[in-house]
Amino acid sequence: MKRYKQILLVLMALALLITGCAQNNDNSDQGTEPEGQADGQGGFKTVVDMLGREVEVRNEINSMVVTPVPYGSIIYAIDGTMEKIVAVNPDVKSEYEKSLLSTLAPEFADVSVDYVSTDFTINVEALLNLKPEVVVLWHVQEDDIRKLEQVNIPAVALDQGGGSNLEKTRDNIEIIGKLLNKEQQAENLNQYNIDVEDYFTAKQDQIAENEKPKVLYIRDKNLAVAAGESFNRQLIELTGGINVAAGVKGSWTGVSMEEVLNWNPEIIYLSNFDSFQPEDLYNNTIEGQDWSQIDAVKNKRVYKTPVGIIRWDAPCVETPLFMKWLGQIQQPELFNDYVLDEDIRNFYKEFFSYDLTEQELNKMLNRS
Repeated sequence: MKRYKQILLVLMALALLITGCAQNNDNSDQGTEPEGQADGQGGFKTVVDMLGREVEVRNEINSMVVTPVPYGSIIYAIDGTMEKIVAVNPDVKSEYEKSLLSTLAPEFADVSVDYVSTDFTINVEALLNLKPEVVVLWHVQEDDIRKLEQVNIPAVALDQGGGSNLEKTRDNIEIIGKLLNKEQQAENLNQYNIDVEDYFTAKQDQIAENEKPKVLYIRDKNLAVAAGESFNRQLIELTGGINVAAGVKGSWTGVSMEEVLNWNPEIIYLSNFDSFQPEDLYNNTIEGQDWSQIDAVKNKRVYKTPVGIIRWDAPCVETPLFMKWLGQIQQPELFNDYVLDEDIRNFYKEFFSYDLTEQELNKMLNRS
């Protein structure tokens, strides 16, 4: 009888051991990582986006989709690579091909553009095939955010209002830094931006109103201009100019040639949203427009906006360099205590670990 009891106890112990192993296997199949916690390797973290949403994402992001056009270049500036980007807006790809990113980030050449149209409409089915760990998009894409939530793809919203507010742009950059675990690089880029803004703000009282040139910023041949709510108006005024289209509603708004003639700008900037060049105005080659009586044209003061790792027309990490470029055109006697070429070279060295060649610098600044 004693031997029988011993055998029975052994059998019961084996049964308990087998049951415990089975439960452990079930737990491993379900995943044992506590939701919302990061283990520094393969866990999760929470990022608060510009809508105030708490978005749970992987601690280490290895595949991301980026919808806002400037933010492909911003991710490069923060992360030092574009290898994590699996898809972008088609406009990003076209910008890449004519920017310095084609040299700095050759890995970006084959990135997909099929998931989204140029108007930012997302094809969720195509997106699922890419298996992104996070999607970055504008805060106004509320329908797309809901669609992504339904298929359990984390969506991080950035504020499109960054176009008219330097601080919001910096907030967007801070979010990208947190998303990529590169908070220090994002902070350094933002601090450079703040320092340059402060430099121009500190000199505002040294510019008399009658010494500010009248400035027009043109987006394209159809005469869409930087209007009252535009990012470009903010920079023009910060760097000592008067935006003649400040009273026009909207951001990029179409105007007539008659309005331009009445404004008679002394300086004109041509964006890189269009291929037009100063010579098109100097030679009056744009059909239906007569530029011959405009002071900026008569005095050869029409400038093509630079392209660095992206066109400087939109908010980007090179916005401080854009401010410095504008300042020396509009107020060369006041903003003469920095050398633009040196500042650009130093920026690329510090933030991109890249030595700009003379040829690259001249191309960037549209020098012949």
